[in-house]
Amino acid sequence: MLAASLSSTASRLSKSQDKFLEDLSHRAFLYFWEQSDPGTGLVRDRASANGGRESSDFANVASIAATGFGLTALCIGAERG
Repeated sequence: MLAASLSSTASRLSKSQDKFLEDLSHRAFLYFWEQSDPGTGLVRDRASANGGRESSDFANVASIAATGFGLTALCIGAERG
């Protein structure tokens, strides 16, 4: 049921809207990919606006919430290639 609803919605998007959503999805995935610690898998809660690591006192703070979203992003990224 949900898949049919999603494909119905996708068919109503213009090419530019679809391209925008694809770019947004890719950038969101990259946040979780780039901000995760390779050793622990924990995802940092924040990054600087230019895509680099945050340079404040809270630069290395990770949470279970960000890590959970990161795990979901990995699953979606794998599914979408």
